[in-house]
Amino acid sequence: MSQQSTLLERGKNLMNELTHSFVLRKCHRFANVEYVNFLKRVACGSCTEKDVQTLQRRCLNYVPVKDREKFVDSLRITSTDESCNAYNNYMLKMQDQPGAVIKAQNNNNLAFLSSDELADGLPNALYLCKGSKVMLRKNMNVSRGLVNGSIGIVKHFVYESGKRPPLLPLCILVQFDNAYLEDLDIKYVPISPILANWFRHGVTCTRFQIPLMLCWACTIHRSQGLSLIRVILEPGNNEFALGLLYVALSRVPDYDSLCLLTALSLERLNSVKTSSRYQLRKRFLRKLKKLAMK
Repeated sequence: MSQQSTLLERGKNLMNELTHSFVLRKCHRFANVEYVNFLKRVACGSCTEKDVQTLQRRCLNYVPVKDREKFVDSLRITSTDESCNAYNNYMLKMQDQPGAVIKAQNNNNLAFLSSDELADGLPNALYLCKGSKVMLRKNMNVSRGLVNGSIGIVKHFVYESGKRPPLLPLCILVQFDNAYLEDLDIKYVPISPILANWFRHGVTCTRFQIPLMLCWACTIHRSQGLSLIRVILEPGNNEFALGLLYVALSRVPDYDSLCLLTALSLERLNSVKTSSRYQLRKRFLRKLKKLAMK
């Protein structure tokens, strides 16, 4: 049995052991009632043609020029890794700065061949330059807002004397958008390499790397948990993961904070119902509601 299958089985067993639940009935994250109701329709696949027309006005070609300017520095959220990587690489080249390839230190070939996900999101190679927009991949200091998903700009690379890329730097100095640093009288946060540990085929693997990733664009999957002022969204053509579109649309608080690169058809808006896991989710939610009534 694969590691993923084992985790799925453990998750099912854990859910079967639930005896109590609480239902949160008020949404505190969004103040725009109209948008909240729209998101509820997306979640259960009950959108209407009126929703399609409303979103049509948020497509790039229909957004007024003066409003488009507000999205110039906004995060682009994509449905696939391919389109995310392509846009990040394009923006990296546009910086007109010397690039640095920062290679991770792996303890064996099995670790080197392992995916970023197994290595706690740490890549084998990190491509950066001064001015790169990056996302922090680890909680560093929650009280200061330096958490997984924090976005900032690379300002400096700090190396030991005589060393340079592709060797790992001592740290990378990053100016984060929403970090609380006033009492420290500093503008930049040093991000040093961290060590990830995991087992694969019974072998201990480690990877030592800077916990950053390029972030002019990120995938819908990686955007989970982010609350953003504005987003440019490339929604994709299908719901290949349950709730994919809902996650993307719920990163922003209202329609005006959203700019779509492609239009969303009624079929796409309601595509959550085509997922094989949709009925499983409905049954699980019914179970939670029954537990809450006890």
